[in-house]
Amino acid sequence: MNEISTEKDLDLLKVKAVFDEILVKHIQRLLEIETLAASLSFNLSTISCLLLLVERENEIKNFSQSPPDRYTRETFLDDLSDIGLDIDDTLMVSFQGLAQHGYVEIDQNNRYNAQISAFALVSFLDNLFPGMKGMNLVGYILQMIAEVSSKRKDLNDAIQQFDKTLQLRGIPLSQQPIKIDEKNSLTTQPRSKLDQKAAKQLSDDLQKAYAQNIEKLRNKMSQSSSPQKEVKTTWSDRGLAVKEIFPKGPSEEEIQARIAAEIAIKESESKAIFEAEKKAALEEAKRAAREAELKATEVAAQAAEIRAREAELRAKEAEIAAREAEASLRKNKEVSKDVIEKNDSIGRTDIEEKIAAFQETIAISCPVCNTGKVLSNTTEKGQEYYSCSNTHCGFISWGKPYPFECPLCKNQFLIEINTEGGQNGLKCPRSTCSFRQNHLGPPKTDIYSSPPKKKKLVRVRKKR
Repeated sequence: MNEISTEKDLDLLKVKAVFDEILVKHIQRLLEIETLAASLSFNLSTISCLLLLVERENEIKNFSQSPPDRYTRETFLDDLSDIGLDIDDTLMVSFQGLAQHGYVEIDQNNRYNAQISAFALVSFLDNLFPGMKGMNLVGYILQMIAEVSSKRKDLNDAIQQFDKTLQLRGIPLSQQPIKIDEKNSLTTQPRSKLDQKAAKQLSDDLQKAYAQNIEKLRNKMSQSSSPQKEVKTTWSDRGLAVKEIFPKGPSEEEIQARIAAEIAIKESESKAIFEAEKKAALEEAKRAAREAELKATEVAAQAAEIRAREAELRAKEAEIAAREAEASLRKNKEVSKDVIEKNDSIGRTDIEEKIAAFQETIAISCPVCNTGKVLSNTTEKGQEYYSCSNTHCGFISWGKPYPFECPLCKNQFLIEINTEGGQNGLKCPRSTCSFRQNHLGPPKTDIYSSPPKKKKLVRVRKKR
């Protein structure tokens, strides 16, 4: 009976060692670290201890009103045994390494407390295998070991499937949004909070627990009447525990089909993203081309408008120059006339001097815009008219303006007219004003001319 049990234990240890080796190899590959931190190996026992400790801390935090008790040596080993792990040398060494390097602290009451570094390691493991977070990874490994131990699956087939699954499901650390200092923290161990004495006590406690567990197993085996039945019960119970906690996983064909489906979905998503980005880039290029074309058209239109304005300004400048030349000629004529008629009466001389001065400057400022000067022009038919030199002003008059203020309505200028007697006179250009005079001199302020009133003709009929 003992020989059968020992042979079974050796087979299980070998299978577990093979899976541990593959697991450690893939974690090293994903972390991109040649060697893991000294004295700490990410095998099944280490990961299981970390997960149980961190989960218990989370339960205490999340259920603050009625939190569960912290792990002690007995409860911790019981939970490890419940999930399907043997209390063997590998487990003892793994837990002792976690305690000595500060991932778990043991208080004065021998209660286990997971430290921040333990949470960090669990987080890294979840990121390395996002499809098998937490106890899912441990359950998958235990299920594979149980299938091999129960001969339901060949060891080589199980190893190939396990290796391929970790290869496909794992995501390297370099492809994750993680800080460099966090990555470097994996290569260094936290300082141990255990002194030599405490470490020795921990080792003794684990050895004692291990011995007690073996003794319990031997007592059960010695009490059984049938060795074959005892061995079968022991391993079937262990296999049942694994099956109940972690249901049997999919077959290799199903895993490959799922992986192929996931790859196809990712390829489809990548293709859709690429097409969307390509379409967006094309639309952006078209929009930029349209904007460039519109801008070029706008610039060309602005340039044409500027050229047209420049041509218009040059034409107006030429027109103003011609008007100024004509005004200068008239000025010279008036000056000559003033010299010839300087012996006339003083009143006549004063009037002519004012007229000459008016024509010299082309008289007055424009009454509309008060900016330009009133200039004389001639139509194509030879009719003379007067307009403002300011090209933006629309002032025009058929009568020649004089710089005399209207004594009635205070208009700024009067215009020349022919009176009924054939003489030249002045009148107010406003249609509502009746001022007029029969000479070209300044109007007298005490005389207000107005058209003669019509006499009413009243006819009286005599009654007969």
